[in-house]
Amino acid sequence: MTDQPTKILLVESDPAPLVSRQTFLSPNSEVIAVPWEQFASALEQVATGSAAGVVLGPEAAQIVLELMAATAGSAQEIAERHAQERTDTLAQAIEVLREQVLETQRVEREIRRENQELALLNSIPAAVSTSLELTEILLLLKQQLSQQLGVPGGCIYTYDPQQEKFELKECWGLPNDTMPKINVVPASSYPANEILSTRKPFLVAEIKKDPFYMTLQLDQTRAEWESCLGVPLLADGAMQGVVVLFSCSAFNEAQISFYTSFGKQVGAAFHHARLFEQFFAARERTQVLSQRLVAIQEEERRNLARELHDEIGQILTGLKLMLEMSLRLPPAESQANVQEAQALVGELMSKVRQISLDLRPGMLDDLGLLPALLWYFERYMTQTKVQVNFTHSGLEGRRFASEIETAAYRIVQEALTNVARYAQVKQAQVRAWADEDILSVEIKDAGVGFNPDAALKANTSSGLAGMGERARLLGGGLTIESEIGAGSCVTAHLPLWDEAR
Repeated sequence: MTDQPTKILLVESDPAPLVSRQTFLSPNSEVIAVPWEQFASALEQVATGSAAGVVLGPEAAQIVLELMAATAGSAQEIAERHAQERTDTLAQAIEVLREQVLETQRVEREIRRENQELALLNSIPAAVSTSLELTEILLLLKQQLSQQLGVPGGCIYTYDPQQEKFELKECWGLPNDTMPKINVVPASSYPANEILSTRKPFLVAEIKKDPFYMTLQLDQTRAEWESCLGVPLLADGAMQGVVVLFSCSAFNEAQISFYTSFGKQVGAAFHHARLFEQFFAARERTQVLSQRLVAIQEEERRNLARELHDEIGQILTGLKLMLEMSLRLPPAESQANVQEAQALVGELMSKVRQISLDLRPGMLDDLGLLPALLWYFERYMTQTKVQVNFTHSGLEGRRFASEIETAAYRIVQEALTNVARYAQVKQAQVRAWADEDILSVEIKDAGVGFNPDAALKANTSSGLAGMGERARLLGGGLTIESEIGAGSCVTAHLPLWDEAR
């Protein structure tokens, strides 16, 4: 078997002259010249076994040595670059870790703050439930906001729906000279109208640029304050008041959400306190009314006793004396005494009838309000010489509930009695009108007038208080308008819903 020649690849930039140098190889070697550009292909042939080896010529060897030297420099640079990249990556990882730690700390602080706020929010019902006095609740709220939440300044208002205004009840942190400007805030003014219409918190992001707060000069006296939040105090959607809070930084969404819930809790507490005040006031009014009713009853009994004693008693005494004298006189002379006795009996019957009518006219029960008033006006004008000009609408041929007719009649009677006693006039005007819902009466005079508030506070007129109580007991109302020298006007409105039901 003949040995196969060994394939040797000779690499040189110019391999042609080197083919003759095969003397240093084995005789059985087949030398194939390969240009330098195919060096990579030659190595692949050796790797795959299609060639036994690769021989480098002088120039190719020199090129390889230069490449190795260059590669050694590049390797060092690559190592340094890789080291720098690892250092940069590590620095970036440390920075990311630092940011994650800072974010974790911030989140933890935010969670602690929210937990504190939630704890405070949950403590509000327990705090306010310890008292049903509105003044104590207001003080508790002021302490919680200023001390526990650290609010630098604020105001707490209650809302009066009848007067359509907000009234300042508690305040802290604001200059004293601003108090007169913010004690009472009309519901129609800015920013109260915004809160009242939306029922949502009202944010002033920069109070230094807000015209209203600039008028209070807070941009100068409280330059560190940045924003303001008006929080409505609601109970089932009904406005109870407003809490105005100032902050040295901007209010964020989380704080606005927190104070919205806060306002609902406080609004419910305000509502309960007001219900308690109304109940307590109603109980006091009931007690006062009971005392007045007892006093009125005693006064009526004294008047009745005085009339019975002074008038009926005297007539009965005279009648008794005449009858006794008639028994002692001869029949011819006793006839005159009998006639005088009959006259006294007639007078006595007239007095008894008058007392009965003063106590309660039977016409009111039998015929109703309008006929009773017409009868009373005729009798009143005869007794007092004061002319009554009476106009009415909606009363003709109509009956009302007994208590409504009695209240209207007594109010007119008491008001005209006061005109005759105090007004110093020769005429008065009475007007009565009714629709499906309300019966109203009005008594006016152009007399000397008086101060209603002073009269009621001094308790000098049980008649004025009695008229008001009669109206209020039926769910109505009574207004008294009068000034010294400007006459008087008494108006009563009595609801008819009980009658319809």
